[in-house]
Amino acid sequence: MAVRVSSLTLLARWVTFRAFLIAFGFSETLVSKSFLISFRSTIDLYGAGLLGSLMYIRMLGNSVDSISTDGPKALIKGAAGQPRLLVPVVLVMIYNRWNGILEAEYGFMHLDLIPMLVGFFTYKIATFAQAIEDALTTVVEKKTET
Repeated sequence: MAVRVSSLTLLARWVTFRAFLIAFGFSETLVSKSFLISFRSTIDLYGAGLLGSLMYIRMLGNSVDSISTDGPKALIKGAAGQPRLLVPVVLVMIYNRWNGILEAEYGFMHLDLIPMLVGFFTYKIATFAQAIEDALTTVVEKKTET
């Protein structure tokens, strides 16, 4: 027997999930800054990746919001969210060009790709946490129904 979930319930879950992602991203940054204060360049790179992650989440939110509403304005806003897949590509391109031009010719600091990508994929931790919470809630609800 399939369970139908109303669109209002799904929208409410999406809004709380988006708030959870943003709050988790900011708290993750504060915790990492407090533990790794001596590694300034690593934290800066992690922060750059986290900013890319927040941009990605915002574009993803625009795409999801456009699905739930009708009209040409919503479709245009949703289409504008599709370049979200370019965010990690842009981070890698910044890394490549920075180390190829600015570091070599002008002596700027060296960038490392790993802290940038770890910062970018921080939102995945929040996604997994939310999925586990939803799964546990579903299991508890099914047990109470029987």
